[in-house]
Formats: sequence, C-alpha cells, structure tokens
Amino acid sequence: MSSQTATVQSRVTPEIKNEADALLKSIGLNSSSFLRLVLTNLVRTREIPHELLEIPNAETIAAMRASERGEVTLLSAGGIRALAKQIRKESELTHA
Repeated sequence: MSSQTATVQSRVTPEIKNEADALLKSIGLNSSSFLRLVLTNLVRTREIPHELLEIPNAETIAAMRASERGEVTLLSAGGIRALAKQIRKESELTHA
C-alpha cells in the first residue's frame, strides 16, 4: 500500500456533520477513518452497500407516513395469484 495520501472533501449540513461525528465518536472513529473504511470497502467489493441504495424517495416516505397514521388499507394475499385476484376484485368494485 502506498504511503502517499490524498485529501477527500465533502459538503454536508452542520447538523449532519455534528450528529455523524457524535455517532462515530461513540464507536471510536472519526469521519476521516469512517470515510477511509467506506472507500476501501467500495474498492474491495466493487459495489455500494445495498443499504445505501434503499433510501426511500419522497413518494415512498409519504406513503409510509400515511400508513403509520392509519390512512391507507394494507393488502395481504397468499401469493401472486391471490393478490392479482384481489386487485381485480377491488378494481371491479371501484369501477362498478
């Protein structure tokens, strides 16, 4: 491994930086060592951890919040065919 280093800079809100610094400090790391771990893992595995890619968009967040408030009806089905049948039935009821 090379003894040379390169500098990486990132812009985040002060709130994110402060909270991240506190969390990292609680496990004995700082933002520089954490970023080094993440970048090293990216190079080693050649992929971004799926957890980072599963950030919900605004529409999904709104649906999740509506569900938490009980504003939506959740469907349950015993497989794809049962789900398709249930959707057809719901559609017929709303278009009748």
